[in-house]
Amino acid sequence: MFAFFGGSNLSIPKPLRKLIARVLLAAGELHAGKIFAAAVGSSVTELWALHKARKEYRQLCFESFSAAKLDAVICPAHALPAVRHGQYTDITFSCSYTALYNVLDWPAGVVPITHVQTSTDSGFALPLPKPSASASAGGDRYPDGFVPGLFDRKVQSAYNAKMAEGKPVGVQCVSLPFQDEVCLGVMKVIESTRVGKTRLDFIHAALAPEAVAPKPGEK
Repeated sequence: MFAFFGGSNLSIPKPLRKLIARVLLAAGELHAGKIFAAAVGSSVTELWALHKARKEYRQLCFESFSAAKLDAVICPAHALPAVRHGQYTDITFSCSYTALYNVLDWPAGVVPITHVQTSTDSGFALPLPKPSASASAGGDRYPDGFVPGLFDRKVQSAYNAKMAEGKPVGVQCVSLPFQDEVCLGVMKVIESTRVGKTRLDFIHAALAPEAVAPKPGEK
């Protein structure tokens, strides 16, 4: 989000950022507009207000988690598998899955469960409707009337199933504060029961002592 449109938001004058945000919002780009408007410098007073809001949000999430009697949550880790070097500059906002738990300061970890397969990922390349098409789209293809925006299209354009073939796909495990062992335990169970092997498995096998040890007669 801080490298939107090929440069840092903070390098753009604040009045211009506000104007760009208003244009995005008027065009139906709700997520892009709100994030672009929020990615600004803050005064000391504004910073302390954000700290207060974060503390209240942490408490709300803790109470909701506890009320639901959850031990842990299994959720996405990222919108994509690994991308090409330098490509992440335009999609830094896609780390929102992990950024949430950075804000909450909760234990979280990622464990691979499968790998990219072009035979099953071809549907991801379907064209996404623009916000202006929301009225005619009717939200039939997406839950709760959601219509993909600029961020979604940027993430989709960064995905290439053929180049990602074989790369690991993981899930994120999260637990309450000071319950790191619960998070690690869930990760261990998932890792021990996952179906299929990822590219990392083959790398680990190739680097195993018995795999790299010289055969009889070899130096």
